[in-house]
Amino acid sequence: MNQEILDKLQKESLDTKVSSFGQGVTDLQSYIVNHVGTKLTPKDNNVTVDMIVQVLAEEFPVLVFAIAEENYLKGFEEGLNADELYEEDPRAQQVLDDLKDNE
Repeated sequence: MNQEILDKLQKESLDTKVSSFGQGVTDLQSYIVNHVGTKLTPKDNNVTVDMIVQVLAEEFPVLVFAIAEENYLKGFEEGLNADELYEEDPRAQQVLDDLKDNE
């Protein structure tokens, strides 16, 4: 997958509206959405995932770091598993070659 597609998917994910300010689904979600909404006061009263990550990174960096670290390790493990698959299955070589040709 080329970087442009990955960037677009990431932006769409971060721009996801979690809930309108004051309309969370669980108590914790309501608390987080209300806290972020109060802190950042979005004009449209919508809190996005990106806003929550920004506030959590500022106010609770150890949590954000732990989540990022876990995500990195899982991604690394996936990469190792894909490498093993590549070595074991000659069809995987063709798929990777096709992906490289489309870049």
